[in-house]
Amino acid sequence: NSNLPDLKNTKESKAVTIGKWLTNVIDNNKKVKPNTLLPAKPDLAYMLGVSIGTVQNALRYIEDLGYVESKQCIGTIVRDKNEQEQMRKLTSKREIAIELKVMA
Repeated sequence: NSNLPDLKNTKESKAVTIGKWLTNVIDNNKKVKPNTLLPAKPDLAYMLGVSIGTVQNALRYIEDLGYVESKQCIGTIVRDKNEQEQMRKLTSKREIAIELKVMA
């Protein structure tokens, strides 16, 4: 599919490239509305030809940007861009450690 991201000719990681592609789809596709459920991680991985771990990293990346929210036993849901509360969630121990180091 020509609409899929080019993962062979990118200087960024595959996860970041996929994340940017997903944010572009969310921003520009009128069919993707708030509370839309994204395809399952294995389905995205198969469609993009990458591992599930790469898809997880991409989804974590866009979750940190506030585009989606992960719901256990449900999936990944597109967030409402107009929500007032757009707090960034720290998702990794590394990010928490960096934040604590900056505060010290």
